[in-house]
Amino acid sequence: EFSEVVQQILDQVRRVVPYDSASVWKVEGNRQIFVGGRGLPPEFTSNVSFLSDEMNAAYPILAGNVPFMSEGDVQTVIPDFREPPHNYINSWLALPLKVKGRIIGLLALAGRQKNQFSGRHVELAVSYADQFAIALENSLLFTNLQQQLAFRKNLIAELESKNVELERFTYTVSHDLKSPLVTINGFLGYLEKD
Repeated sequence: EFSEVVQQILDQVRRVVPYDSASVWKVEGNRQIFVGGRGLPPEFTSNVSFLSDEMNAAYPILAGNVPFMSEGDVQTVIPDFREPPHNYINSWLALPLKVKGRIIGLLALAGRQKNQFSGRHVELAVSYADQFAIALENSLLFTNLQQQLAFRKNLIAELESKNVELERFTYTVSHDLKSPLVTINGFLGYLEKD
């Protein structure tokens, strides 16, 4: 399951990068859509999304301009982090999730302390982000495949049902057509005897 994959990977990342909260986002068109996280304020629900434009703090990553963003005192650099629900964040580490050179999402790690993430944390997070992207892509492909299989099973069941109806209809029609022919054949027999 997609949500299980997200949680397992966030568990693995937490073992090497000491974050207080984490969020995972997917990119669809010009939107950055929240898909899961840990340690987040209650305002983060499954329907949170942002435009992927120049006003978005993560735009340099989403546009592919930088390999990651790491801010030790994010509130002084990015004004959005001074407003709720982000105002608890002091350190921020954002990484693109890339598959085959295409950015499919974003992993954002946040810390309550300033300068919480070291250079080594960034290196480890970058390597995890690459593996994370592959796991997410595989999970999405698996989920899509399951949906297609379920759709096809429904179509097959519907087709089988229609075939049964068609067989009944054919039997009824052939029976109904046969009855007048038997009657006509009987009258022809009487005529022939006459």
